[in-house]
Amino acid sequence: MIFIGASPILEEEIIEIKDIRDKYFIIASDTASYFMYKKNVVPDAILSIDSGRGTAYHFRNDFPQDIPIFTWLGGNKEIFLRKNPIYLLFTSYPLDQLFSNYLQELMIFKNSSLNISGMAMSIAENMDVLDFGFSGVSFSSLNSKSHCRGTGYESYMLSRTYRTKPLEMYSPGNYKTVISKKNQIATETLKNSKYNYRNFKEVKPSKNNNFKINKSMMIKKDLKYFFKIINQENIINQLSGEIEIQTKFIKKYLKSLL
Repeated sequence: MIFIGASPILEEEIIEIKDIRDKYFIIASDTASYFMYKKNVVPDAILSIDSGRGTAYHFRNDFPQDIPIFTWLGGNKEIFLRKNPIYLLFTSYPLDQLFSNYLQELMIFKNSSLNISGMAMSIAENMDVLDFGFSGVSFSSLNSKSHCRGTGYESYMLSRTYRTKPLEMYSPGNYKTVISKKNQIATETLKNSKYNYRNFKEVKPSKNNNFKINKSMMIKKDLKYFFKIINQENIINQLSGEIEIQTKFIKKYLKSLL
């Protein structure tokens, strides 16, 4: 498996990725996915866990609707409205734990890196991927660019740009020439994993790897399905304790969803 992030270095690496594309299962960040699609390198799956305002812009109208999207309950709500197959990741977040207990789903994806690349690595570990590497992951800017071209951030900012504030001045996230303390945690976590923090060129494909997406992770896009799980007295009481909101308000909100 290769995870592809949206660092500016992806623009240089995409040619080599295209040459080896058929040898690997490629999971891309939502930020990098449209750039890859326009370069004719369609990922096998997309990982979307951040819930920023610009997230929905990564999935434009012409983006393929058959690519699976891996997300979690805290993902951008626009993702759940798409026609793409949606696969739910259960994290260490309290609400995820409640759902996983009810569904008897034992696969919990822990991510101590605090970064999307670490979640991709957690997927590889949980699914017994034999070899795993990265592309488009550097945690730093390049030539004053924080991301590769064609991300949803550009579309998000187009209506907010003008003569004295051009698009070139916009820099989403905290990617500077020096790696931030938060991203230093991410790099150390990746380096200390069983896969190490390796470039995609170092990953060796194996014919023994019969990797398949776990179909049980696919969710039903039906609010009644989630309502049925949450609308139980014991779960509402646990949820109330976790988020410190009275049960009557939770019940009222749940009813408003239907």
